[in-house]
Amino acid sequence: MGITEVIEEANKIIYGEEFSEAYVKVKSDFKPGSFWVTLALVLTSTNFESVINLISLLGFCGVDLNSLIQFVKRTKGRKIIYETKISGDQYQITVENGSQLFLINEATLKLAKNKKIRKGMSTLVKAFENPGISEIQFSSQDNPEIETIRREDAEFFKAPEKEIEDEKTDVDIFLITRPDFRGRQKGWRCSFGYTDEEEIVHDFPVTITDKEFLERVRRGQIIISQGTKIKAKYKKTISELEKLSVSWEIMEVISIEPLNKRDADLLQFF
Repeated sequence: MGITEVIEEANKIIYGEEFSEAYVKVKSDFKPGSFWVTLALVLTSTNFESVINLISLLGFCGVDLNSLIQFVKRTKGRKIIYETKISGDQYQITVENGSQLFLINEATLKLAKNKKIRKGMSTLVKAFENPGISEIQFSSQDNPEIETIRREDAEFFKAPEKEIEDEKTDVDIFLITRPDFRGRQKGWRCSFGYTDEEEIVHDFPVTITDKEFLERVRRGQIIISQGTKIKAKYKKTISELEKLSVSWEIMEVISIEPLNKRDADLLQFF
């Protein structure tokens, strides 16, 4: 996600579908020690002024004390853990591992809490992968004050980590729909079987971390085929970054069941 995409996503968050069309002409130049970004032109199909305000709110039009860039630098990119509305659109927030209270307006707060925006902002500091760049500067034709992200600020803009929403450990029967004959952890797909009405398998990727089981598969000591049933201890994790995702880990294969005729017939669907 580049600068233009960050602006378009922020536009949807702040203004919704009413001002969903935003186009930005970005001019960028390498100068000694700096990556210079100038937003030369903004076009919107509905409201020019609203998008200009939005770009200023992000910090892409030069210094704006209420901008997302200023907020991230003040809080050192730490996670917001508590927020209180104090008046109008003003909020008081506390960040992780900190006792200081910060004031922030509602629009900036929405941007700061959005994982997609924060992930997009993290791509901006990739310019520091060039050892000759020590700062990124933002300016516009209408704001003489230059917004600057320095190399030492880069860690504040790193992409947020996935947050675990729910985690469950249990034992169940899995139908292997795609084995990995080399005994690797990745590459397996499993299912809980098929419906009685329609013999359709709804499978999903699985990581197997049972080292003894994988070693036996690798050596050919046990034969695993498409359609083999296993009883296993597993962990199901639901996490969120930009959206919810589910991951499955089989931690221990307890037993392997022989392939019965119904399951063997099912293989024709693969």
